[in-house]
Amino acid sequence: MHDLRHSFAYNYLLNGGEMYQLQAILGHKSIKMTVDLYGKLQAQDIKNPSPYKF
Repeated sequence: MHDLRHSFAYNYLLNGGEMYQLQAILGHKSIKMTVDLYGKLQAQDIKNPSPYKF
């Protein structure tokens, strides 16, 4: 079951999903947990690595 969850999360981020939205979808209480698990993805691999535009 966790393999499906991780696969979803990885593909969600890879296809432009945002980390804060993923946190809400997965039900993590803190963004730190989400970043610890999925923050290893390279920023260049993710279409929208941050909800903030610089």
